[in-house]
This record gives sequence, structure tokens and C-alpha cells, in this order.
Amino acid sequence: MLVDLLADLFPDVLADLLGHLLADFTADLLADLLADLLADLLAHLLTDFIADLLADLLADLLADLLAHLLADLLAELLADLLADLLADFLVDLLAHLLADLLADLLAYLLADLLADLLIHLLADFLAD
Repeated sequence: MLVDLLADLFPDVLADLLGHLLADFTADLLADLLADLLADLLAHLLTDFIADLLADLLADLLADLLAHLLADLLAELLADLLADLLADFLVDLLAHLLADLLADLLAYLLADLLADLLIHLLADFLAD
């Protein structure tokens, strides 16, 4: 009844008041919804950006670490291989040099021994 009485007395004022209240409520509701939507969107975008950035940094870090580890391992393997090959080569070279030296020494000693033997045999033959 009071509303009817106010509506009869002030029809435009009541319509304007209800219109403003409804417009303010709708605007506030839409502003809140839009603000929440934008906040959620920014939060998701920022979260995705940070997650992607951290994933990229971690992937780069792991790739660098693996590259250095593999390079170090390969360098160590090559160094060991070259050391083994060089050691084998030097051992073979030393063995051949010693064998040649011993062969030359034995040839010299045998030649000297044979020469002395022939001289004694020839001397004994001529003395008879």
C-alpha cells in the first residue's frame, strides 16, 4: 500500500529511483564479473608464462649440463683411448728397437766368434 501511495504521488521519482538502483546494481555486477574474468585471465596467462619460462630454463639447464657431461665423458674416453694406443705403440716400438739391438749384438758376437773359430781352424790346418 505504501508503494502504491508513493507511486501515485511520485510516479516519475519512484521509476527513476528503481531505474537507478537497477542500473547501478547491473553496472556493479557487470564490473565485478568483468574484473573477476580479467583477473582470472591474467592469473592464468601469468601462470602459464611463468611455467613455460621455468620449463624452458630448466630444459636449457639440463641440456647444457648433459652436453657438458657428454663432452667430458667423450674427452675422457678419447684421452684414455689415445693413451692406450700411445702406450701400445711405445711398447711395440721399444720391443722392436730392443729386438733389433739384440739381433745386431748377437750377430756381431756370433760373427766375431765365427771369425775367431775360423782363424783357429785355419791356423791349426796350416800348422799341420
